Amino acid sequence: MEKISRKPIVIEFNGLPGSGKTTTLVTMRGLLKKYEVIELSGDSVRTNKWTYQEIMGSKEIRKVFFSFLKAFFLIRPITRERWKLTKRTFGYWYGIQKSSVTHHGKPRICILDEGIIQGFVSMAYKGTIRDKAVFLDCIKSIMESLDNVICVNCITDVNVSKERMRARKNKWSRLDAIESDDKLLKALAVQKKQFEAIRKKAVFQSISIDMNESAEQNAKKIIESCMEMD
Repeated sequence: MEKISRKPIVIEFNGLPGSGKTTTLVTMRGLLKKYEVIELSGDSVRTNKWTYQEIMGSKEIRKVFFSFLKAFFLIRPITRERWKLTKRTFGYWYGIQKSSVTHHGKPRICILDEGIIQGFVSMAYKGTIRDKAVFLDCIKSIMESLDNVICVNCITDVNVSKERMRARKNKWSRLDAIESDDKLLKALAVQKKQFEAIRKKAVFQSISIDMNESAEQNAKKIIESCMEMD
């Protein structure tokens, strides 16, 4: 993976629950073993510490943090849970910025099944966005500040997502708690529109994959696309 050896690459999956993000991610990790790449785990990015003093001390970081704040205040109602999600999502951005480029001369790569885009969709869950255009502009400015993030857009139909959610054993998504199939489909349709709007307005380096394809086919496509990117 010569072209990504100059800087850390973050591959961020986004898509509906039950779309197959985690399965594709695990398959991709297995295929990456033949490359001389050190994987930087999502957990290590999440645990990067940051303080308000550090944020205020850097003009660039402060600007991005204010974009997160603006997005947070655009969603009603304002809740503690949303603030925690906002800080968590900012933590991804901050961790990506602070991640070291190489380790013993080898490139580093981080694969996230829940990153910045997924975080914003979660923040807006069961909320009302006061000004969608401004909300999308906030996400755009945040994504523009990261030239090393490749968004993997996991495309799937809401009906397929619903069936996969019902069939899986692990129920970790908040949407899993919706018992009515009709209500679940409506919630998934809302999320799908949110993803589509964010991808269209705010995502520049991206790979779209059809989740009806096999996990191995999609994993190979992602790796090949990464090798072609500067």
